[in-house]
Amino acid sequence: MVELTPTKKTRLSTLMEHGAKPCDAAGEIGCDPSTTRRNFANLQKNPNFKAKRHPRKLDQCELHQAERSLKKGDCRDTADVKRTFFPEVGESTVQRNLVKIGLHDCIPWAKPHLRDEHVAA
Repeated sequence: MVELTPTKKTRLSTLMEHGAKPCDAAGEIGCDPSTTRRNFANLQKNPNFKAKRHPRKLDQCELHQAERSLKKGDCRDTADVKRTFFPEVGESTVQRNLVKIGLHDCIPWAKPHLRDEHVAA
């Protein structure tokens, strides 16, 4: 699916509102007529020319809750954050968004204390 630039969306809106057919508008903009129909229908629903096609999968508020949970130790890693806060989103998406808010490092697992009897002589 082709997403038009904001400039082309503006031109499309102007042409269609002045009575141009989708085929004529497509020829002038340089895209397929089905693209002009779909984009014009989307503009009718949301007239924001710079609107993205997909909403964000992760809410900023939830990301900050996940960050606090990681810092407190309630969650140990990205997999825990995914299970706790974002079960419907992929793990790589969660990890990428945590990196964007500044959590670059892995949280290490707690290591057990080894006593002398565990260490081979």
